[in-house]
Amino acid sequence: MSRSKFRSMEKEPLIFQRVNFCSMDIARGIITVISVICLSFSSFAISLVKDGKPEAVIVIPPKASDAVIYAAKELQTYLKKISGAELQIMNSVPEKTDKTLIYVGYDEVLKSKGLDLSGLGYDGFKIISGERWLALFGRDYNGKPMEGRSHPFRMSESYSGKLKISRYGETGILFAVYNFLEKFCGARWYMPGELGEVLPNRKTLEIPEKIAISKTPDFEYRFLYNCDFCDDDDSVLWYRRAGFGAPFPVNINHSFYILCRKYKDTNPEYFALVDGKRDFSISCGGRGNLCLSNPDVLKAFVKEAREYFDTNPEQYIFPVMPNDGLVKICECPECQKQIDKEKGNTGKFSNYIWNFVNKVAKEVYKSHPDKFIGCCAYRGYLDIPDKLEKLSPNVVVMICKTRRNYWDTEYKKRYNEMIENWNNKIKQGNLYCWEYYIWVSYVPYLRNVPVVFPRIIAEDFKFLRGKSKGDFIEAQTWVKGAKQRKACFPGLTHLNFYVTAKLMWDTDTDINRLLDEYYSFFYGPASAEMKKFWEKAQELWSRDLPGRDNEFYTRLYTVQEIDGLMKFLREARAKTVEGSSEQKRVDLIISEVSPLESRVKNAKLTENPSCICQEISSAPKIDGVPDDQCWKDIVPMEFVSKTGETVPYASKLMICFDDKNLYLFFTNYIDAVEQAALKSLCKEKDSNGRPYIWEDESVEIFLNPTPGVEKNYYQFAVNAGGTLWDGYYGYKALGRTPSEWNSGIETAVKRNVDSWTLEAKIPIADIGLAGKDLEKITMTGNFVRNRSEKNTIHYSCWSPTMTSSHHNPAKFGTITLKKKSTEKIIDDENEKYGIEDAGFPGDFAKAYRIFLSAKAGDNDLYSMAAIEFQKTSEMLEKDIPTQLSSLSLEALCHFLSLDIEKASSIADKALPIARRKYPGDVLFKAPDKLKDILNPGTEQKRIRDLAGLLYLIAQTEKETFALGEKLRDKINFRLTRIDLKNGWEHVALVLALLLDKSAPSLLLIEEKARQAVCASNLRQLGVLLFLYAQERDGKLPPSWSAASKTTWMAELLKQQKNPWSKRGSVFRCPSLTEKGEDGFHYGMNSNFTGNNDVSKISRGNKILLLSDSVHYNIGNYPHKPDYSGGAFSLKGPYESTGGGTVDRCRHMGGANVLFSDGSVEWLQAKQIPANRQDTLWKN
Repeated sequence: MSRSKFRSMEKEPLIFQRVNFCSMDIARGIITVISVICLSFSSFAISLVKDGKPEAVIVIPPKASDAVIYAAKELQTYLKKISGAELQIMNSVPEKTDKTLIYVGYDEVLKSKGLDLSGLGYDGFKIISGERWLALFGRDYNGKPMEGRSHPFRMSESYSGKLKISRYGETGILFAVYNFLEKFCGARWYMPGELGEVLPNRKTLEIPEKIAISKTPDFEYRFLYNCDFCDDDDSVLWYRRAGFGAPFPVNINHSFYILCRKYKDTNPEYFALVDGKRDFSISCGGRGNLCLSNPDVLKAFVKEAREYFDTNPEQYIFPVMPNDGLVKICECPECQKQIDKEKGNTGKFSNYIWNFVNKVAKEVYKSHPDKFIGCCAYRGYLDIPDKLEKLSPNVVVMICKTRRNYWDTEYKKRYNEMIENWNNKIKQGNLYCWEYYIWVSYVPYLRNVPVVFPRIIAEDFKFLRGKSKGDFIEAQTWVKGAKQRKACFPGLTHLNFYVTAKLMWDTDTDINRLLDEYYSFFYGPASAEMKKFWEKAQELWSRDLPGRDNEFYTRLYTVQEIDGLMKFLREARAKTVEGSSEQKRVDLIISEVSPLESRVKNAKLTENPSCICQEISSAPKIDGVPDDQCWKDIVPMEFVSKTGETVPYASKLMICFDDKNLYLFFTNYIDAVEQAALKSLCKEKDSNGRPYIWEDESVEIFLNPTPGVEKNYYQFAVNAGGTLWDGYYGYKALGRTPSEWNSGIETAVKRNVDSWTLEAKIPIADIGLAGKDLEKITMTGNFVRNRSEKNTIHYSCWSPTMTSSHHNPAKFGTITLKKKSTEKIIDDENEKYGIEDAGFPGDFAKAYRIFLSAKAGDNDLYSMAAIEFQKTSEMLEKDIPTQLSSLSLEALCHFLSLDIEKASSIADKALPIARRKYPGDVLFKAPDKLKDILNPGTEQKRIRDLAGLLYLIAQTEKETFALGEKLRDKINFRLTRIDLKNGWEHVALVLALLLDKSAPSLLLIEEKARQAVCASNLRQLGVLLFLYAQERDGKLPPSWSAASKTTWMAELLKQQKNPWSKRGSVFRCPSLTEKGEDGFHYGMNSNFTGNNDVSKISRGNKILLLSDSVHYNIGNYPHKPDYSGGAFSLKGPYESTGGGTVDRCRHMGGANVLFSDGSVEWLQAKQIPANRQDTLWKN
């Protein structure tokens, strides 16, 4: 792959000499001065336009192709827009002329000047000038329009018959024109449409006499799928102007359907066996699957590929790739023995799939050595096939990855290593990437979010240069089911697209310079404010916060952050001239982001919704008609979108109960036209194949009777035809498929003119509540409507799921059962966790209750819980799930009580049991290599994050012990020597993995770990404070000092010779850092200011020295916490203008506190008085 060559004239590829030019609004007298990139001209300048009059003509070859004619017209059009002069286009060199000749296209005239195409790769071009002539030429494709085999590579998606523009075919001449207009005339195309153009207003255009540019893009394949070319003229025109293109279709996509369609009726033996049946339409979204060990399937694919290449000689790649949604493969012995279950979800099918792909490639290579067989590295066959030493030289691999998620450094590291390893497995140069820039339409909670990552883009392309030939970028922005697939949300998406195009041409581009130019050119007088907006948006998206998806609007895109973004936008608008292009651009972005402003203030997004489920005295008749008295007394709950907005035809739900059943009534509104076509294709109960019930017009019910145990919930789905699917997910399922569980639910469906209704009766015994005191029950749950409209499903729900999946227990709302006999709702923490109700034995439940009550610093309680868990594991050896849970929690209890050696021993004891329970899980196979093989996917990221917290506890306590050795008086500090043979990181990873698989609630474990890290932080800060006093005649630093403008933290950092920006994790509470909160996480009792002699502290009294801290200004409690301001200094009152207070509910309804005797404890909120004169605060 040749690199860009800049000779003589291009010392700096981006900035030459700055001159002023005016925006398009000069006609209205509005002058916006912008810097334009332009060469410094010598006395040998060539004139193109002078004082608005043409000084040049455009010359094209006599038999110019459509592509050359189009390139010439683009040059003519934009030179006129810039200068006002229209240059004539001629198809022969005039005999006599005093005008400069601009040659567009390559022909004999340029050959006679000694110009050639040597050194150019795909799409390469040259810009050469001489005495009164300029040549713009390059490599071009002149054949018939190309198309790929499948969506979105076909003619209908990638060719505009109207404009005669394709995504395929080399257009080096056109790129020469655009590059010339950018570099020498100052043109920019940041976004589709006229609003996206930035053009100078220059009546005179001159260029140097000796230009010599030769350029080839760093990546030959630059395919952006942001629209269908037949639907969106503006995007089509912008596509090449921005720099996107591809020399030919890279036909790598799902393709097993080719044989599935062709041989379904004639050769059933070609198809995979799934659940004992031939898979014509069972798996892969109903598209079927093949038996790859059948030699005739191999022959059929080879035949198909050869015929394709013979019929389409211009094509280079034929796809051999399973249909999407491959989760099961053929059950025949020959196929099954090729599966590597121990390799996990990203590698278990790799050897099986790639072995077949390789066999097809080898056969095709014999007849078509210049053609290729392609397949994506995707899902179950993402990882490298380790049983194949080298793949055939005609195998092309396309790795599916998500660049926008490279804020996760572990994810980025894994994929970078994967790309390196794949390149060692295939012939050099046979690798592409399939990228996902889709978020606006496919990830509901990201709609209207400024997901911008230009620096990630720049860094990734630098890495990929020389390793990959380019990207297919999936970037749909339209709503699913839209009649026209046009690019939407241009204000939010254009910057990523523009930067991608520029970096794919030249990875050496200075990204900071490119962005600064964009802010200046595109926004003019509002450039500073818009820079703040985009840079802040980039910083927000790039934050690496654990578990950020489930609490997206409470931890990342908070009300405060969105208010800040909108403030930048409004300030930017105020800087622009009324009606100007700059103002319209800012307005466009405001219109696309503003829905986010109202969304983040939606209580349903920041807090899961709750409802009272009222007891009734008379049960309703289950007939789909809401005429029973109970329904007349209940206020219905209205559904919203998955991101909390109102939806058309919203469903309404009423819910009540008696001592035997839960009753639900859904009113699902519809368009009257839809009535006759209510989709209800699924007719078979508990069907797991097509047609899927959740693709019908249907309702889904999710109920968890034990909210503290996340993996213990029931699902019911009923479509408009009355078909039922019910299933159970949880401990008692014991590895069975969810739909094997059956309930006694009774349902009735009724169709009305403007709605269809569903009435349901669910026996309380079926969901684990038989014999329970219903007054003490608080369930969680969610209710989802799948509204079918033609070929589109519109989703709505009671509690916004924030993800594409309905299965998100973390976002279930709260359902409290309330009897008429009492007004009191009982909230018992142990009842909430309902361990026995989730199927765990009573002995385990006893140990778990002790574990629940233990907090950081409660070493005795954690030790007691460990003993009980040990007893449970010994008593229940035959109950593998409970034994594994008991051992894992026993190990955790030892870890949290800082007996990490013991924790390591118990974790090692649990590993062989985990291997027996999860025989196919690769993570348990090689625990010594766990750090290297841990997949950075969503669930496994939680494992890494939990391991990181556990590791931090050990690391902090080790440091504290070393510091404490220097103390002459260790008072009541509990200092623990930690020395692990196996290494803390290994123990932390193994323990986190075990807990992820076996703990009733990982959310609880994560919070206990954060609380423990926080307690370790306070213990170390306490030692540092007393070391400070030891060196200063017993004087502690003041909590703050107005005179010396210092705080206790500043003094400690000064002692450590660290600036504030370099403060370590000990100053940060993980419960706040995971929410993105910076600032002061801990505060010091302000009573020590001016009275800070440690010798005067009475050891008999436990006086608060440090604690979790927060600041509430007057009127801000509890809705507006501030971790800046006065949070470093503690006063008693909840609100204060000048100081902070204890963050009373930071950790499970309480706060961590360091007392002046060195001890660290957790105090309930009610134990912390507001009166500063209380003995907790003062001697």
